[in-house]
Amino acid sequence: DEKQIEDKLNRLMDKKIKSIKNCSGFILKQKIVSYFYNLGYSREMIDKIISTKNVTNSLNGEREYKKIYDKYSKKYEGYELESIIRQKLYSKGFDYDEIKKNI
Repeated sequence: DEKQIEDKLNRLMDKKIKSIKNCSGFILKQKIVSYFYNLGYSREMIDKIISTKNVTNSLNGEREYKKIYDKYSKKYEGYELESIIRQKLYSKGFDYDEIKKNI
């Protein structure tokens, strides 16, 4: 039954979202989609269910910002520090809005 499969996928997706840490929303979504696709779920069903989930993971953005800030604030300051932090967060997959909110 398709409804039972969707319910099971929904529960499993909630667990998987909670278990993945230190990822931006974009990378988290990619990991979840590829994980469940490799388990054999259809792409349409995965996209349908993940669209209802909040996968922004803003707490990880704050955590990563603090970690990078602590690391580079001893060596840089001002605009140079801000640009390095922005570059590191971009490379980790965070989007502009998340970075701007943290800086």
